[in-house]
Amino acid sequence: MNKTKFIRLFYLRVFACSVIFFLLISSCKKNPTEPEDDTRMFGIEAIELVTVSGTSLQFKSFATLDDGTNSDVTGSTIWRTSPGGIGTINNSGLFTSIGGLTGEEKIIAEYRSFRDSVIVSVLERPLSFAIYPAISNIPAGENVQMKAFASYRNGSILPKTENIKWSVNPETAATIDENGKLTSVPGATGLETITAVFFSLESVSKIDVQANYIPRFEMVEIPAGSFSMGDDNGSSRERPQHDIFLDAYTIGKCEITNAQYAKFLNDAQERGEISTENNIIVPQKGPFRFVFYTDINDSHIQYFAEEALYGVLPGYEEQPVVRLTWYGAEAFCQFYGYRLPTEAEWEKACRGGLQYDFGTSDGTISHDLANYLGTQGNDSYETLAPVGSFPPNPYGIYDMSGNAAEFVFDLYAQTYYAQSPGENPIGPEPHLRTGLLPQIPTIVRGGSWSARENSLRSAARSLHVELRVGVTIRTDAGIRVANSIQ
Repeated sequence: MNKTKFIRLFYLRVFACSVIFFLLISSCKKNPTEPEDDTRMFGIEAIELVTVSGTSLQFKSFATLDDGTNSDVTGSTIWRTSPGGIGTINNSGLFTSIGGLTGEEKIIAEYRSFRDSVIVSVLERPLSFAIYPAISNIPAGENVQMKAFASYRNGSILPKTENIKWSVNPETAATIDENGKLTSVPGATGLETITAVFFSLESVSKIDVQANYIPRFEMVEIPAGSFSMGDDNGSSRERPQHDIFLDAYTIGKCEITNAQYAKFLNDAQERGEISTENNIIVPQKGPFRFVFYTDINDSHIQYFAEEALYGVLPGYEEQPVVRLTWYGAEAFCQFYGYRLPTEAEWEKACRGGLQYDFGTSDGTISHDLANYLGTQGNDSYETLAPVGSFPPNPYGIYDMSGNAAEFVFDLYAQTYYAQSPGENPIGPEPHLRTGLLPQIPTIVRGGSWSARENSLRSAARSLHVELRVGVTIRTDAGIRVANSIQ
């Protein structure tokens, strides 16, 4: 090769290398994951900073350039955790928490000379999640605060307000905010499906918005006002007699029947919220997951295995449901968007607005007016009578004295009457109840078909004392629903 050709070849190679170098530089400038050294800021982004053990969170990192644009540099970032005991993070920014471990982990990201960090909270993974009311119908224009409960392996059940994603569909008759407050549209009618997602768990509720509202249960409105609660001539647990003011509320016209409770069990079973074990109804979700609702052995409610449905023995459909735990009564109410009446609400309703001693049509007690121990007059029932078999009290409420006794919301404390607030008392704490109640009794009112006259008085208080040693059935007590007025 002569000297001239050698020089030409040399320059051609130099030119080619220059072109390649230029193309490489241009390519790097166009690559969003490799910004030049004009990075002004650097930071981490994530959809959320809370997860549960055994799940993952995707982190991304961005470089902000001098021209104000952001460049995704996740793949070029060095990722690590500190102290690293409850989770790991890979080169792509995917953080994975270790199953069974909880706590906080620092996510650290380094890019060139920049560094950023965030704290991730890893919570215990819930066993179940449910929202209430599960099935409800409401007047158009009414608001409903949805409630959510999660249960855990250690036996705890916690009300949840954070980390829940709420949605409603088709959103023609109602909307829902990030805190689970449902607002229905005035004048609208339509069935709305409420969905709540709590990490990997989902719960669904059906809310029927009605312009022409028909309540699920027949209710009586009790006007706001004062009444005298207790009886200075009664037992020590009824003293002292004291004046109480209550806001207006509604209360069931009749006691809940076997047919209505069997429907509840079928509705709850369809949602996967209960199971039957040796004829004992065991909740799988909700505020009382680790206790039980009722034992249907020797009950008028039966489980028909072939149809996988609950039903009622013929002839007993309209009798009040009994053989419940307090939890089985309160769970029924919450499922449909109601609650048990407070003890004060129950007694005011029983007295009929006239300070009656008994919850009968004229405030006296006889077998013509109520079903209790013995049979004579209009009371030919050895046990329970169909609801509404005797005349209502002045408020139009049936069976406040006799037939089935009734659970109320309150727990019992010997000195509570002496310390009770003068307005809207709800009994001793805890007022937000989940899981097994403290080992103190709850209260049953009204007396039953097997009770003597003295136990049927408006002021009489019967204690469900078995709660001191565990969860037990109250064989004579049932349910009357109540609700506040917005």
